[in-house]
Amino acid sequence: MRVMLVSIGSKLAHGTAQICACLNEAGHETTVVHFGRHVWTKWSPKRAAAHRFVHVMVLTKGRRVILGWAPVPSKEEMALFLEHVNQEAPDLVGISATTVSIEAATAITNELRAALPSVPIIWGGIAPTIEPELCLQHVAPHQSSRGAVCLGEGEKTMMELCDRLQAGDSYADVPNLWLYRDGRVVRNELRPLIQDLDSLPFPDYSPEHNVLLEAGIGRDYDFSLYAYEYDIMTSRGCPFACTFCCNSQIRNLYRGEKYVRRRSVENVIAELAQAKSRYGIRYVRFSDDIFTGDREWLDRFVEPYKREIGLPFWCYTHPKHTSTEELALLKTAGVDRITMGIQSGSERVLKKLYGRPGGTEAILKTAWTIAELGIKPDFDMITNNPLEEEEDCRASFELLMNLPQPVRLNDGVSELSLFPNTLMARRVEEAGKLQDFDMDKFAFWNRMYILTHRTHRFIPRRVLWSLSRSRFFRRHPNFLSVFLIAEHLKGIAHKFKAIRARFLKAHA
Repeated sequence: MRVMLVSIGSKLAHGTAQICACLNEAGHETTVVHFGRHVWTKWSPKRAAAHRFVHVMVLTKGRRVILGWAPVPSKEEMALFLEHVNQEAPDLVGISATTVSIEAATAITNELRAALPSVPIIWGGIAPTIEPELCLQHVAPHQSSRGAVCLGEGEKTMMELCDRLQAGDSYADVPNLWLYRDGRVVRNELRPLIQDLDSLPFPDYSPEHNVLLEAGIGRDYDFSLYAYEYDIMTSRGCPFACTFCCNSQIRNLYRGEKYVRRRSVENVIAELAQAKSRYGIRYVRFSDDIFTGDREWLDRFVEPYKREIGLPFWCYTHPKHTSTEELALLKTAGVDRITMGIQSGSERVLKKLYGRPGGTEAILKTAWTIAELGIKPDFDMITNNPLEEEEDCRASFELLMNLPQPVRLNDGVSELSLFPNTLMARRVEEAGKLQDFDMDKFAFWNRMYILTHRTHRFIPRRVLWSLSRSRFFRRHPNFLSVFLIAEHLKGIAHKFKAIRARFLKAHA
């Protein structure tokens, strides 16, 4: 079988790369086409309304942007894509779709349907898993077209689908697939989660099996162009089920099964050694939902990683799922930066609204431990929750003020995305808060959150405490931008001073 997989908005897509490796290992000729653009654009009501879901972030410079938006491919990109499709003549096309890329996936599907009317098109990924009915309407709008959606993990489903198609057999009962038959939706059962992750081949990022379409340029996918950092996942599944996250929905699909699964240390080291040899990587990003929490695994991981890989790395942690001993182990292995999701400084928001265990005491303890070990901590935070009250926002500001200074927000603060079918989205809808949203309140607090970023160096803490209690700035939050500009200018001056000092020292 000749199979084409399509990745939208990501040059390094774990899912498609993993399925590509599985299909090639099974003897099928598989190529991944990457639509590589991932757009940041200035927020406006018109732009936000034009898309069903967007991820909005308030950057540390105060600018509000639409982040992580995968645009519909340009005419040039689509022409290059169709040229590649005609050359490859695939027998099956699989498209990886997320909630923010549904528009792009639909446009690509429509072009494929016109060019290859008899070729099955399968959507997989997060969007089909949490909204299968909606995605099925996009991939098979006429019901008679050969389209389907794949829920959950796609490796075994795609391999079985290829075998069925190659043999000329029906694929209407393949587990994980939903499709139309005789005017009705066939909802096949889910196959069990893959428990032995070591049984899967390493993701395939090779130039032989990858093509990049970006900004109107069609070229062979050269991983080395993007491989200063190598993303790897040592596990699948998250130990938590936050109300705003898709993991809560996916957990419900697999009740009774072991949801968090981890590869062996040997398997992980082997993939990294291969990537280091093949691509010359210099940094590793462990993209697990939570990298810490399994002390026994980390004990086995540290020494072979130092000995055979020896590269600095980044990972996620959670204040309820780590310990001082684990963080110290990671430090000896080479971690130089850790991101921790704090999301809110309000106990009410954390526990009652987001369903996150731990609380602010655990957040502060873990954050200070990370900093004291000499590791740079970054913090993820969520704002613009319609169910937050004034005291919740103040609690978040106070938490940021008590974190290790300077506070490093992860590019900025993320506005709450109410993704479909999440418990958080249902709560907001039931409360009717979307129609009664106090934007001015968040305009003030978002600026205060951002002003804590690098506070230690540029803005005295006593000034920030005073600003947070100012009635004037509460009524006129836009005037706080003066402090953001001042901080930015001081940052430029500080960098210039450091560069000047190094220059003078070098030429003394």
